[in-house]
Amino acid sequence: MEVKKYCLMLSFIFLVACNDSAEDKIIDSPNNPANQPDLLCKKVEGQYLIRYYSGEIKKVYVDSREDLIENYIEPELNEIEYVHSEVRIGIPKIENGIQAQAYAGVQWPHERMHTDAAWSKGIDGSGIRVAVIDSGVNVQHPQLKDAILINDGEIPNNGIDDDGNDYVDDYLGYDFAAESGDINDLNGHGTHVAGTIAAQHQHESLPKGVAPGAKILALNFMDANGMGDTYHAIQAIKYAAKRGVQIINASWGSSGCTDATVALRDTIAEVTAKGILFVAASGNNNLDLDIYDSYPTSFGLQGVLSVSALTPSGLTASFSNYGPNSVDIIAPGQSIYSTYAGEEEYRYLSGTSMATPMVAGAAALVLQMQNGLSPLAAKNAILESIEPGYFPVISRGELSVQNLVERFLPSE
Repeated sequence: MEVKKYCLMLSFIFLVACNDSAEDKIIDSPNNPANQPDLLCKKVEGQYLIRYYSGEIKKVYVDSREDLIENYIEPELNEIEYVHSEVRIGIPKIENGIQAQAYAGVQWPHERMHTDAAWSKGIDGSGIRVAVIDSGVNVQHPQLKDAILINDGEIPNNGIDDDGNDYVDDYLGYDFAAESGDINDLNGHGTHVAGTIAAQHQHESLPKGVAPGAKILALNFMDANGMGDTYHAIQAIKYAAKRGVQIINASWGSSGCTDATVALRDTIAEVTAKGILFVAASGNNNLDLDIYDSYPTSFGLQGVLSVSALTPSGLTASFSNYGPNSVDIIAPGQSIYSTYAGEEEYRYLSGTSMATPMVAGAAALVLQMQNGLSPLAAKNAILESIEPGYFPVISRGELSVQNLVERFLPSE
């Protein structure tokens, strides 16, 4: 009797024999369930991701399904684990007209989280590396230029891969969409996220990063419109792991296309298993993720810490996704003032994208307070140190830096 090895993909995907036909390697199913609102993930015609049993992922361009099978799958059939479409993912948009306003004050998130409880004890995230995988970062912004992680093995702008890591001129970061060491942010979103994590403290009228001592690894996989390919996001995640980050901030995502996010899921699972905390935005569709999906949150991975958005008045933001059994925590995410793409530019923005770096910054503080703490232990500490409430998230509470400080640095 022929012996077959079976590969479990997701609950939505059938068990597929690893030594079956080329057709069986392709796990794409119909594009989107009829009841899934606001499909953000869009399959790209003629582009596929191939994942090998070795863990390598390759992107191919084909004219047809027959071309894919004949020229890419059949020649390597026994080495290929699965194949699925490339999809576009990106910044979760706010569709209901909520605009960021300056009515709550520049520092309201820190007043809410009591971040000064850490700062007053010299806890600022020093020694912690946080990857901002996004639309790029304005690395010359006056409040960010000293927070950017430098690749000491690379000589900038010489057109040579000095450190032999297969990326040329990745001195201040890397743009995987453009295949360039120029990490400039053409959207502004990534710079805003980076500022929330690590903007240097200069004046009360300017934004303050939660962890101003942390270093930001600036990585881009998006275009100027805030959309990018899953393949480039995967490349950025793998690169961040090789650069030794402890935290990845993912203020982006997708919904629908469950079958076409498997490679992304497996990549996140791999890096979190190696000791990286992956902090992810839950999305901005006002959806219950116990019912609907939004990735990476809906992957249900242990190493992912998912975030909903809180308003200045202490309510779940009307745009925020939530889930009593699927989203971990809520943090300030409406009317957040932070750095932006232009020279000395700042803006108020709202979204779970803004709440996510609040949690990533807090995680950096935790890892500084408890050197050697595993990312999973850091996640649990954050969830166990919430300010109690009745929010529709797993922890039921909101992020509290003060409670974290009291947990790890109790007063004598």
